[in-house]
Amino acid sequence: MQELLKPAGFFRVKSQRLRNLLALLERYDYDLDRLFSQKAPELRKTLLAVNGIGKETADSIVCYGAGYPVFVVDAYARRLAKRLQWQHHDAEYDLLRKSVEQSFNGVMEQLGELHGLIVVHCKEVCRKKPLCVQCVLKQPPLNCPFPRGESL
Repeated sequence: MQELLKPAGFFRVKSQRLRNLLALLERYDYDLDRLFSQKAPELRKTLLAVNGIGKETADSIVCYGAGYPVFVVDAYARRLAKRLQWQHHDAEYDLLRKSVEQSFNGVMEQLGELHGLIVVHCKEVCRKKPLCVQCVLKQPPLNCPFPRGESL
């Protein structure tokens, strides 16, 4: 497996983490439906117990794999949250996640779509050095307060 992962870098660590994930899947007879039949909090806890799976990865699996209403907090979500002054960008991961989830009343389709839109927006417009002139979020009702042209 390490040979296949060499181009990705850190192949020894990644191969061990993949083995850890495979060991979890083996416990569920490689049946994702069985794994995903757990309620969201239990599934998240199960995934976080796997060495190599962090909160963002676990939440991505819970949201996009299992279809539960969980918001994925990644670098893009943190950047946008800071710029829109939702919360301090260093806010605890779970605090930002729960805050967004509560705002959307746990509707999976909306949370997944929101995350996808944030990713696209931050890749194309709200970059580290933002293209504020193109930003639709500077308009009401959001009125993005970010100081134009500064980097984060």
